[in-house]
Amino acid sequence: MTENVNHIGLKVGSQNTVAALRENGTDEIKTRAIKTCVKYSSKTFKNLGTRPPTIGDEAVKYADAVWPLSFGIIKSDEGIQQTIDILKTLEIPTGADIVLASPAMEMTDGKDRLSRAVKQAAEFDRMWVFSEGVCSVVEITCKPDIVRDSTFFSVNLGSSTTELCCSAEGVVKHLSAHSDMSGNRVDHDILNRVRKSVGEEITIQKAREMKENASLGKVRTFQVQPLTEEGYRDFEVSAEVTDPLHEYVLSIVNIIQKELYRNVDPIMRETALEQPMFISGGMANIDRLPESIAQVLSEKMHREIKVAHSGDKKSHMAPAIGALMLCEAGIFE
Repeated sequence: MTENVNHIGLKVGSQNTVAALRENGTDEIKTRAIKTCVKYSSKTFKNLGTRPPTIGDEAVKYADAVWPLSFGIIKSDEGIQQTIDILKTLEIPTGADIVLASPAMEMTDGKDRLSRAVKQAAEFDRMWVFSEGVCSVVEITCKPDIVRDSTFFSVNLGSSTTELCCSAEGVVKHLSAHSDMSGNRVDHDILNRVRKSVGEEITIQKAREMKENASLGKVRTFQVQPLTEEGYRDFEVSAEVTDPLHEYVLSIVNIIQKELYRNVDPIMRETALEQPMFISGGMANIDRLPESIAQVLSEKMHREIKVAHSGDKKSHMAPAIGALMLCEAGIFE
């Protein structure tokens, strides 16, 4: 157990859970990440109780493993304990102040379950909640004060939802979530196209892996090896992966345009667009995808749109790191 940790930033997502902290007073931010997945065994041992659950990457391998979150919130009361088990695997220090990066979904019961799980896992009751988009902007800029001093627009490209946030001088003026376009949908699109192309099934994990290693800047090919009547055969695919990503970019641009012009105050919109649009979430880790969004959006809006995002494929960790910075700065006090 890590000692002397007073502040924690936390993001509990549908696919990944990330905790950010500074260990033992050091300046370097450490992150602990795990798949938000748990596998329970029905087998019990005499006088020993139930076998400990399998968590994270190991749990993903099982078909009957449980993903307790959907759209970034806990789906049912059973998911509270499942999420606690996952969080405890991260060995989150108890008693520290916590800022939780929360999704934009309006499902109050699910958010309440998530808060209860975090508080029980951390054995502490001091927790503040900010939207994932706001937390990500703090990480990208390294400026906690931006929350109360600036007007900005952020887009979080998650596995379950696309979330949009417009914040003006410390107040979230517009917050929305779109589940009709998400990273998970791209995974299934890739899976279906590869299956149609090679004639055989691949796993959703394989489709996700190809997506995460794709590029919208240069052509990359991927090998798949499905089992056919003649045995295992090697195939190379490329468009089956990049075409769904290009379509995803167009869909994201359409969502952004709709929100900007239908649901955001015009004066606030113009003020927010004076600085880059901040993009976060796991999909922002795909090579050249944020830049592709900027290019297409600029063409459609007939103006230059700049974007900013985390480097080194850390966009999925941005909400937790930004939450830690907010926690340390005490912006909420």
